[in-house]
Order: sequence, then C-alpha cells, then structure tokens
Amino acid sequence: MQNIEGISIKGLASQSDAFPERNEAIAEMQVQVDQALKQIEKTSLLEKVKVMMYQNGLQNSCGLLCYMRFLLQHKIVWGE
Repeated sequence: MQNIEGISIKGLASQSDAFPERNEAIAEMQVQVDQALKQIEKTSLLEKVKVMMYQNGLQNSCGLLCYMRFLLQHKIVWGE
C-alpha cells in the first residue's frame, strides 16, 4: 500500500519529476524561441512569423495556427 500511495502522490505532486525529458525539451524550445525573438526584434510581425515558421519547420497553415496558439498561451508577444 505504501508504494502505491507513494507513486500516486508523486505523480500528482510534480509532473516535472515524472517527465524530465519533456521538461528539458520545453526548456530548450523556450531558449530557442527567446533567441529567435532577439534576432528578429526589429522586423515586422509577418516577417517574424515567417522566420519562426522556417526555424521550426512549420510549412503549413495548421502548423502555423498551432504555433501561434502556443505563443499566445505562453504569453510570448512581439512589440511592433
């Protein structure tokens, strides 16, 4: 019983312990996004989207919509 309770509590308490690879990938993606935003800071919004699509291999409208949703959910905003 203790093992079962321990596993369930650990799973509920922290997903970061349960999925370290996912969290590392998310952190790496965040670094890449931040670097890309710094590089293209002075360009237009359309150019920024094109660069982000190219850098992330998003070649279709579905990929673009998914990526824009990700940016909005994580409050990554571009200043014009």
